[in-house]
Amino acid sequence: MAEEIKITIRAKDKASGVLKRIAGSFASLGLAVGAAAAASVVALGGLLAVSIKSAISLESAFTGVAKTTDGLLDEFGKLTVAGAEIKQEFRDLAKVVPIAVEELLGIGELAGQLGVPRDALVEFTETVAQLAVTTNLTQEEAATDLARLGNIYQITSEGMAKNTADIGATIVELGNNFATTERDILAFGSRLAGTGKIVGLTQADILGIGTALSSVGVEAQAGGTAVQKVLISMSEAAISGGKDLENFAKTAGLSAAEFATAFREDAGKAFQLFVEGLG
Repeated sequence: MAEEIKITIRAKDKASGVLKRIAGSFASLGLAVGAAAAASVVALGGLLAVSIKSAISLESAFTGVAKTTDGLLDEFGKLTVAGAEIKQEFRDLAKVVPIAVEELLGIGELAGQLGVPRDALVEFTETVAQLAVTTNLTQEEAATDLARLGNIYQITSEGMAKNTADIGATIVELGNNFATTERDILAFGSRLAGTGKIVGLTQADILGIGTALSSVGVEAQAGGTAVQKVLISMSEAAISGGKDLENFAKTAGLSAAEFATAFREDAGKAFQLFVEGLG
């Protein structure tokens, strides 16, 4: 036992002057070394268990993303080059967004289900995560409605990441400056998107309309249906003319021809003039 302790001391002497000073206290040193070793083993075991559990959790979460996004795994179930890159990007994202990487991967899995392209997956996830942290939107609400807007407005895969970031920033700005919430604005915009796209409204237009109406207490479901009907009627009137066009034009303070032209060129502005005329 003493010989073993001497060998240990000689090995440690190169790195520790403290052990050299207490080299004579074999018994106490032996006890200390034993206790320290036992504590180290326990701590190492705990860290190893946490590390293994974390790795398994990460792999499981990423498998969900791979199931909903093409090109992340090859035919044998192994990571492709693109898959490895995206997996690392999610890890890096977890360092700058205060959400666990497993939660971020959960958003990524949902994004894949909603049709978000692979090249926009991480950026889309980042925008959704930031909205979930800084607004009253949940991750699922933000992901679902943002993806729906992108799909309805047929945003290309190359433009999806930027479009999502721009819409997210717009929603936050509107929520900060008007008496409404980001959840109500996005819900309204999502509800108006289909009709809005048909009649020529931009995404900014439908978010602006949603902000204006929700800030005076109009709910997205009822208000969205009413606005959709008005927009469709305006579009038909601008094409067909008649009494309806005259009524819309008179309310907006324009002639029938002027209103028809205004609606064709900028449907959002024409609708604004009509609403202001009602007021």
